[in-house]
Amino acid sequence: MNLWMYDFDLDYEHDFSFLNAGEQFPNKRMLAKNAEYKFRRKQYGGKYGNGRNMIVMINKIEKEIPYKVLSLNYYKLLSNKLIDLIFNNEIVIKTNSKDNDVALNKIIEKTKWLDSIRKAIKYCTIYGDSYIKTYKQGASVFSPNYAFKIVADNDVNSVLAYVLYQPIKVKEFGEIKVKYIRFEIHFNGQIFEIVKEYSGTYSDYLSFGGGSLGNSVEYTYKGRKISKDGNWYSTGVTDASMVQCLSTGVEPENIYGTSPYVDIQDIVTALEQRISAEHHGLNSLADPLLIVGMSSVEELEDGTYRLKTVNGNMLVTEDRNNDKAIVPQQFQQDMKLDSYETFINQLKSELYELSELGRVFLSSEYSGNISEESISNLIKGAIDKANRVLTDVYYEVVDSLYVLARTNGLELNKEDLNINFNIGQTDNDKNVAEVCQILSTCKILSRQTLREKYFGYSEDQSIVEQRQIDLEDGLDTEDAQQNEEIEEQTDNLVNRSVENFNL
Repeated sequence: MNLWMYDFDLDYEHDFSFLNAGEQFPNKRMLAKNAEYKFRRKQYGGKYGNGRNMIVMINKIEKEIPYKVLSLNYYKLLSNKLIDLIFNNEIVIKTNSKDNDVALNKIIEKTKWLDSIRKAIKYCTIYGDSYIKTYKQGASVFSPNYAFKIVADNDVNSVLAYVLYQPIKVKEFGEIKVKYIRFEIHFNGQIFEIVKEYSGTYSDYLSFGGGSLGNSVEYTYKGRKISKDGNWYSTGVTDASMVQCLSTGVEPENIYGTSPYVDIQDIVTALEQRISAEHHGLNSLADPLLIVGMSSVEELEDGTYRLKTVNGNMLVTEDRNNDKAIVPQQFQQDMKLDSYETFINQLKSELYELSELGRVFLSSEYSGNISEESISNLIKGAIDKANRVLTDVYYEVVDSLYVLARTNGLELNKEDLNINFNIGQTDNDKNVAEVCQILSTCKILSRQTLREKYFGYSEDQSIVEQRQIDLEDGLDTEDAQQNEEIEEQTDNLVNRSVENFNL
């Protein structure tokens, strides 16, 4: 049984006793989860099929045969398609004022924060989880192999801290050893950092038995000295942690996510087996079996037979006793490809359904001049799934943006932030404006509701936008009045000049 098949999902960390000397680290749950993360990474990279042979039933027993299985990397396709759907439209970010909008968007552009969020959500579509550490200069995204949560024992949804850990390796006598482990524990407004001794080789660190932690040590890391008792740092953001854990597909009573690959991996495996069998069957036709009659062979002195040939390359067929000789021919195998194709198409239909992305979106199969509205309807399942993934991680994304804003000196509240990803929005600005104009003129929806529906504005943001519009209208009115006064004065001057000229 694979390590990650063991069920340690409910064995969570509720305190900081894992730091005690003599404690196994990583513990069995962490190792099991990390083994699954490693497998998901192989699925995305297409390396999960390396060295894998076909499985066949021989005398009702499963056996491997030396036929390499072809990898069909639907996993990478699923992740890439979901991320494109979430991020391919313009992302609108609003705050509580126009000035803050401008300032925050400049910070986002400078730090490439959106690129980090794209990467973090993509990791979620691979592993089910990802971690992002946000600071003044931007955000760092990393896979969940080296992080976990500390949760309240009476409420697993209440996160007390996020723990990042880093094995510090050395090479001694040709063997790689993990000599220390650095822990970085993130609370709201504070970070605790400490380095512990570790006993065990690198294989011990990765194995089911693991190694064990020792005493705390003084250690210099990237130019800063970490004391034996650990260092405390203040982040300046008292109501948020600098680390966020993004998880999608979280099951009940669980605190970690589930990879979307789980839903399709059995179907992908079946597809790979069937297509590989067809592939190897067709290849066998390139080495056909030759069928000849007895008239085409001769018996040797040792009792064996050989083909009758001339000069070693010309096959000779004799007509014995006036019987018609059998002409040599190739044996044609009946591959029953129609049955294969029918089954493969059935598996693909299940793949499109279980992935929720549908044939049109996953394979880009559509023809003719299809309207944008029709395309949206055809890929509705994919849009719904992308929205669900985004909903799972939205508040963690907002937390990251909040930390980015605060560490760069912007005084905002979390509720001031709104991020609209416009998933599935295929209408262009002109079409949206026309729809809004009709709905507003006919008094079906208010302007505030239209802003919320089509542009993702909150109520406060809509009020701010309306004030800006009114202000600009007021400026335009003043400009028009000033222009009229100038034109009137100019006309008077011209008229007086004419009168004076006539005099």
